Amino acid sequence: MKKIIISLCFFMLMGTFVACGQKKEETVDTSVQSEVKEKETDQKSTQKKKQNNEIEKMEDIKKESIIDRTVGSHKMLSGGNLIGNRYKYSCKEFTGADYPIVIHAKEDCDIRLSTTLSLEEGEFQAYLLTPDEQLIEVEANESQSYSIKKGDNYFVLTAVKMKGSYECQFTSLNDAKLSVS
Repeated sequence: MKKIIISLCFFMLMGTFVACGQKKEETVDTSVQSEVKEKETDQKSTQKKKQNNEIEKMEDIKKESIIDRTVGSHKMLSGGNLIGNRYKYSCKEFTGADYPIVIHAKEDCDIRLSTTLSLEEGEFQAYLLTPDEQLIEVEANESQSYSIKKGDNYFVLTAVKMKGSYECQFTSLNDAKLSVS
């Protein structure tokens, strides 16, 4: 009888050690997973900072990054203002992408953009980003019509070491309901 009780106690103790060991392993696995997630987050953050610091020419700003809004703007000594449907923007130095204006269209429509660019230094390109993620280049120093989609259409400014000013006027061509903010 003593042998049975001793054997049962032994098995119970072994079971406790095994259970404790499993919990300890699970805790270690969880902390390892947390460390891996932290490293991945740090790598993504470093990668984004690295991307911003590597923008030296317009070709470094990829269209996919503009659509995904991952370009960022690491140097932006600038200011812009919107009065009615006219937007004026000037900067001392701007590199990256900015989404300063949203054109809210209640239906698909055509708009006319009249633009003026005064570029003292650097490179510059403006775009329209439609709700279906189409990126349309906007020509500088021209008055041109563009088709936009129902919903929020973003006016995007991209630049590398830009110093200068940019102005644009938005006009609906077919009496569509537009609001600019």
